[in-house]
Amino acid sequence: MISPRIPLTAVIGGAGKTCTAHLVRRMLEDGANQTTGLITTRHSYVRDEVLPPPAWPGWARQLPDILDRMADAGCDRAVFTMTVPMLAAGLAEQLPLELAVVTSLQNEQEAELVFEKLSGRCETLVCCIDDGDVRRLAELWPGKKRTYAEKRGEADVNGRNLRLLRNRIEFEALTDQGISRVRLPIPGGFGLYHSLAALTVGQLWGVPLGRMVEVLGHAGGVPGRMELHELDGGVAALIDSAATPEQMENLLLTARSMAQGRLLLVCGAPGDRDRSRRAQIGSVISRMADRVYLTADDPRTEPVENICRDIRAGMQGRKGTLVPDRAKAIRRAVSAAEPGDLVILAGRGDRTTMLVGREEAPFDERTILKEFQTEMSC
Repeated sequence: MISPRIPLTAVIGGAGKTCTAHLVRRMLEDGANQTTGLITTRHSYVRDEVLPPPAWPGWARQLPDILDRMADAGCDRAVFTMTVPMLAAGLAEQLPLELAVVTSLQNEQEAELVFEKLSGRCETLVCCIDDGDVRRLAELWPGKKRTYAEKRGEADVNGRNLRLLRNRIEFEALTDQGISRVRLPIPGGFGLYHSLAALTVGQLWGVPLGRMVEVLGHAGGVPGRMELHELDGGVAALIDSAATPEQMENLLLTARSMAQGRLLLVCGAPGDRDRSRRAQIGSVISRMADRVYLTADDPRTEPVENICRDIRAGMQGRKGTLVPDRAKAIRRAVSAAEPGDLVILAGRGDRTTMLVGREEAPFDERTILKEFQTEMSC
């Protein structure tokens, strides 16, 4: 059993855990005045310091050192993300949890597993009852819980009248304190659920609804997650870390609601990794993107052309445009974009290096966009 010096909140589920965890941290810090450390699969945040996260395997062995560092830095508590497989591996049995936020589950078996692993080890459950399997978990839960949902009157925190705009979302939040309009300056409809989770945590801490709305109104997005860049000529670029078929589908669904024109997608797949996903990604992007530029994404020791051929195998007759050099692919996509179009750079997220062979070279998509815009304006 790990005995942390600060209370722990776990954010558990599928896609969206990281964004939810960031908003929960923001609500605790700015709403409840609780200095809060954060651990995701990509980074650890100790006050203003950004560190590597505990790595898998060995996550549980590395976690105490990071939590001690947070406590030494004056953090009051910590938030971390956790997958259901991590729970299945028995990690929750080592961690006393003050709070667990469950965003989504894949089936009833996962609901029963989460119940088995957390019941008696977690003081309070916060869960999204729009997800049927999470709703099942809430029904089983014997202890203290708070729920959130869209358009469900029985939840503790409800959202309704969602508006999707290119650079933000707006919705009405309903709690026992009343109704208030929320403006979250992060694009994408899934932000509704991330916000509702943060509002529910704030409600547990007794933060007034008006203050919670202010916190969300000034929340920053997660670097590399639905990161929007307005370009010249009425064109925008969206940088996101989506790399699995499910993540790519969610990204393109959200992007479609943001774009007035076409979706121009720049993507690839990692080399020396699971090849079975590539054709599945191809199937998704062939259905949902208007134009596809296939390119490098950490090819490692595999030829980029071979990786893109595997993606093309699932593209149902569409070939996409092969541009192995990712910087050139980005430039071609932006050059082809017209007013109202959205250029989507998928897979890289907040990474600033590219793995080619066994070498790691600098590669920042934000820099490429900025340099290209400067060249075009000269």
